[in-house]
Amino acid sequence: MILSMKGTIIAYALAISSCLAQLDRQGETRTYLVQYKKDVRGAENSLEYLQSRGALMISERFPSIGVNLVKMTDNEALKVASRNDIAAVELNIDNYQVLGWLDPVQPQDTQDGQRKLSEEIPYGIAMVRAGEGNDGNLYLPNTDIVSPKKVCVIDSGYINNHEDLPTLDATDGHSTIPGNVWSKDGCGHGTHCAGTIGALGGNEKGVIGVIGDETKLDLFIVRVFDDDCFWGSEEGLIGAVEKCIEAGADIVSMSIGSDLDSQFEADQFKKHYNDDNVLFIAAAGDDGDSGMTYPASHPHVMSVAAVDEDENRAHFSQFNSQVEISGPGVNVISTYKGDYKSMSGTAMATPYVAGVAALVWGHHPECTNKQIRHALVKSARVKAGDGKCDDKYGFGIVDAWQAYLMISELGCDGVVDNTGEILGGCAFVEGGLGPSNCKNWCKEITIPWNGLVGTTQKCDFTE
Repeated sequence: MILSMKGTIIAYALAISSCLAQLDRQGETRTYLVQYKKDVRGAENSLEYLQSRGALMISERFPSIGVNLVKMTDNEALKVASRNDIAAVELNIDNYQVLGWLDPVQPQDTQDGQRKLSEEIPYGIAMVRAGEGNDGNLYLPNTDIVSPKKVCVIDSGYINNHEDLPTLDATDGHSTIPGNVWSKDGCGHGTHCAGTIGALGGNEKGVIGVIGDETKLDLFIVRVFDDDCFWGSEEGLIGAVEKCIEAGADIVSMSIGSDLDSQFEADQFKKHYNDDNVLFIAAAGDDGDSGMTYPASHPHVMSVAAVDEDENRAHFSQFNSQVEISGPGVNVISTYKGDYKSMSGTAMATPYVAGVAALVWGHHPECTNKQIRHALVKSARVKAGDGKCDDKYGFGIVDAWQAYLMISELGCDGVVDNTGEILGGCAFVEGGLGPSNCKNWCKEITIPWNGLVGTTQKCDFTE
């Protein structure tokens, strides 16, 4: 659950001088995020000059968004914020938590204490129509992935010797927590999310992930929590995203949340979304109200709601204008610390959407992140009562098969059509048309790679 917090946010200098003056702790040094103005000549060097004079210490740099992590007193922060070459100053606080929780009843509780040895296909795999199905429906397998995509999971780490997860030969990572390696996981949360995406299939063990073949998926893990998995900082998230980008991630999955907005983070997601062809996906939140959760509620991030096994909205799932798509998030079984556990939360739905994005994009590597995003929302199974996008389900439940068919039929450019830029949730650029405005029609097509016949929808904008 997300706790309501009153963090100390120091935004633009004129707005905070009186507040900051009250915060001075008699010379105590604290950590701030400082953004310089990129349009002011030499602005990037101003903090270097102040550091040379002993006024502050720069501990880390994030040049892609012009932000430095700086240790200084509150009074010095006030002086820095008043400079004309500084855009914003913000106190770095611990504001992020992992989302989701262990379910009270676990699979082994119903098996007379005996561990299940055979491989289980979680209900979510069938719901998102990934892998091989035997129920008469059509599914998108991973066998024909043309170009494996790299998914970066920002979370609590990864159990490197789990029997049902890709080995270290097929996985890499980084830890932002001093003294903690990425290939360990104190609470199991990150391992659970990674398993939903990539738990190995066909090994007669455990469960199956959306892409259950380590040769068809690249996982990159960034650990941002220590063993208690309770609090993570804004600086930790910003640094984690930068590590994902440096590693060449195509998709970033974030099953974490905070109720505090940050312009620094918004700028970072916007830049990498537009400039680096990266798709960001995050959990909508678990308070069951209309409050905004971040990073999911930033416009360049897909916000994921949760549904149960019957495709009904989970009672805890946030509902607001930024909810964009839904995935299985109740009683989700996946890999855990040395075993398998059932967990619930929008955090559990998020890796399903991330895994489907990697699966579809791997079949259509010629598409951009924006085109994949359009395909996912337009092909989602609509759940809203009026057949349109709403604040509870977004555009609907993610569907790998339908997304694949839509791109196969319409092409990467065709799925975008004239809908404009997605702004997050149900919102589109003013003047653009969204799926809820479309007159949809279905057409049977034959997919060359396996001869299967399926149906797909495309939008007719002549209405």
